[in-house]
Amino acid sequence: MARRARLVSPPLRRLAAGFLLILLSGCASWKKQGVSVIPPEKIRLAVLPLEMDFSVGSPADIATVAKSTATASERKKLAQAMKVRLNEELDKDFDTRVSSSYVFSPIPFADVEKALASLSLTTASAPSPGQYQELARRLKADALLRVRVHGYGKIKTSWLMLLWASSFGEGAAQGVAIAAAAANAWAGAAVAAEEVLQEGFEWFGGGYLFDRFYSPVVLEGDLYSGKTGKNIWGWWFIDTDNKEAVKKLPKAEQKKKQVRLLLTFEKTRDDMMQKLEKVAFKNEE
Repeated sequence: MARRARLVSPPLRRLAAGFLLILLSGCASWKKQGVSVIPPEKIRLAVLPLEMDFSVGSPADIATVAKSTATASERKKLAQAMKVRLNEELDKDFDTRVSSSYVFSPIPFADVEKALASLSLTTASAPSPGQYQELARRLKADALLRVRVHGYGKIKTSWLMLLWASSFGEGAAQGVAIAAAAANAWAGAAVAAEEVLQEGFEWFGGGYLFDRFYSPVVLEGDLYSGKTGKNIWGWWFIDTDNKEAVKKLPKAEQKKKQVRLLLTFEKTRDDMMQKLEKVAFKNEE
C-alpha cells in the first residue's frame, strides 16, 4: 500500500504541498484542455523522443564490460556511442508499451520525428505551448508526452539523501513519484511510495553503496494538451531494480548490468504509463 513520506522540514513540506496542488489542478483540467477518454475512442498520443538527461563517462556506467586498456578519452567516446544506441532502444521500448495501452493510441514514432524536424524542434529545447500546439496540429494529436531519463544506473546523492531522510527508514522506494519544484535545484519535493523495498540502504561513514547493489532508473513524464499546448500532468518515477524479471533470466544474463538496467527501465516505464492511464480515467469521473 502506498504511504506518504514525511519530508525533512516544514518549509520543504509547504513547498511540496504547493507544487502538488499545481499538479493536481492540472490533472483536473484535462477536459478543459481538450484531452478526454470517450470509449471506445482512445486519446491520440504523440510520444516525443526520450531525453537522456544523464552523463555517461565510461561504458561501465551502463553495461558490464571486460577490462580494457583504452584511454579515458577513448572510453568516454565509446560510452557516448553506447548512449546513442541506448536512446534508440529505449524509444522503441516505450513506443511498444504505449501501443498496448487501453487509453492511448500512439502516433507512429517516425511521424513524430518527422514533424519535429519540420519545425526544427528538439525536446531538449523545451518547446513553448504554441510550438506544442503546432506539433499536435501536424500530427493530429490529442496530447503529447515528453519523457526525460534523469538517471540510468545511478541516482544523484541528493535524491538518495531525500529518500533516506524522508522516513522510508530501512527501505528505498520503488515506484517513487518526485515532484521537483525547480530545474537543476531542489526547491522542494514531495515523495509518495507505491512499494518499499525490504532491503535497506547501505550507508557507511556518510557514503553509500547503492549503485553497486541496485540498477536504478529515474524517469520524469510530462503530458501536454494538443489543443492548448499547456502542461496538464507531470510526475517523477524511480525504480531501484526489477528483481522478479531478473530472476527469470539465466544466471549469466542476470550479471549483465545492461540487462538489469533495461528491465528496471521497463518497470519504471510501466509505473509511469499505469499512473497516466489511471489519471486519464479519473478525469472522466
